[in-house]
Amino acid sequence: MVFGMMFRENIRFYLRTKRFQVILPLYAVLSAIIPLLMIQGTIPKPPDVYSFTQQTLGGIADDILLICALLAGDAISRDFSREGYFTLTQPVRRSVIMLARFLSAFVAAVIVLAVAIAIGVGFSEYMYSSVVPTLPEIVFAAV
Repeated sequence: MVFGMMFRENIRFYLRTKRFQVILPLYAVLSAIIPLLMIQGTIPKPPDVYSFTQQTLGGIADDILLICALLAGDAISRDFSREGYFTLTQPVRRSVIMLARFLSAFVAAVIVLAVAIAIGVGFSEYMYSSVVPTLPEIVFAAV
């Protein structure tokens, strides 16, 4: 019960932060630039959907590290603010507080990554009328 309330409040915090509000559209735009240039003809279109997926989702590991570093940093830095002084003095285990914070950071990062992957899948469907059959494994590995 306490965990659910803390998780819900932390998710609301993440969705209201400037970091999240900047990262989400930024990654959406960045993940759409290369496919749009392919459709326009500026960049040559890969011969098959596998090459396209490799090209568009190839740098997702770096994206994951950057997004998680930015969002998880808020989970720790909140302990050193006024909120941390109030939260850590309550009769709640610190493990519950930290789990709620990091799980909400994880969910916020998954939302950003899901948008970037969905844009890549949408362009794949548009340009090749199919997606790679290993897409669930790719998404699972990214998460």
